[in-house]
Amino acid sequence: MVVKNNLKSFAIHVFIVSLSLPVLFLGQNLDNNRLYYGIWFLLVFTLYFILGRKFLVKSNQNQNIKGTSCVAIIGVLLTAIVSIFPGKMGWNWLYFNFLYFPYALPFIEWIPLGQQGKELHSFFLYFIISLIPSVMMYVGLVTKKSR
Repeated sequence: MVVKNNLKSFAIHVFIVSLSLPVLFLGQNLDNNRLYYGIWFLLVFTLYFILGRKFLVKSNQNQNIKGTSCVAIIGVLLTAIVSIFPGKMGWNWLYFNFLYFPYALPFIEWIPLGQQGKELHSFFLYFIISLIPSVMMYVGLVTKKSR
């Protein structure tokens, strides 16, 4: 059950990422794009919750946590790798943003990070963002009624 739920949660994440890419590009030309992105970010939270509740299979608490952790583990590992090896001019961060967390990219740009310790703040910010999909799917799963 854990493996099936991890595959489903990764598929849910890929689905939401694929929806987020066009939204990200369409919002760049809007006058009030902060509102547009804010609504989309809340919708992403809701989608993770609803899709986790709908498609994941409820089990005991330990298996529920393990069954939704795939997306968070991959996100944390990618965050660590990109932090250690940022690439020339930060291209690895750009690929990481577009391919794994495009829905969060506008918000990361809005958060003021001072030059001192910017990399550390950025790492912790991405670490938190890495946990969001799994947490929302887990909450959706545990609020699901048992059959």
